[in-house]
This record gives sequence, C-alpha cells and structure tokens, in this order.
Amino acid sequence: MINDQERIIIKKVLGMHYTTSVYEFLIKKKIVSGKNKPYSRRMIQAVYQGTRENLQIENAIIELCRSKSKKQQSTNQYRKELMQQSIK
Repeated sequence: MINDQERIIIKKVLGMHYTTSVYEFLIKKKIVSGKNKPYSRRMIQAVYQGTRENLQIENAIIELCRSKSKKQQSTNQYRKELMQQSIK
C-alpha cells in the first residue's frame, strides 16, 4: 500500500495529473484487471490514495516514477554540461 511519504514523492515526480500517465503506462505494459480490461482511472486514484490495494498498480506507479526520475536526472545533467560549455 502506498504510504504518505511515498505519495509526496510520487506527486513531486509525476505531478498533480498523474492518473493519465499511470493509465497510459499500464496500457503500454499490458497490465490489465482480472477481467482482462484496463484498470480504471478511479482505481488508479484509489490505489494512489491508499484506499485500495493493488500490487500491479503500485508497482507500475513506482516503475513510472523511477523512469521519470532517471529522465529528469539525465536532462539536468545535460543542462549542466551545456551551461559549463557556454561559460568557457
């Protein structure tokens, strides 16, 4: 279950409108419910808020956060390199 500390980190990484990106990530990874249908946005929100428990969705949220964090770090590194080159 996603706790309060994780929720704060997730919100920082994915932003306020996290539901759509998580939904699209689940579709892309072909993670579906037991009825072989995509998880609803409401279910994603419930898992994020901690009112429902679903390991597939929780793991997808964490994996998406990790992926976005890595992209952000590489972008920040690229910016630093550009700034260093422009100073020289």
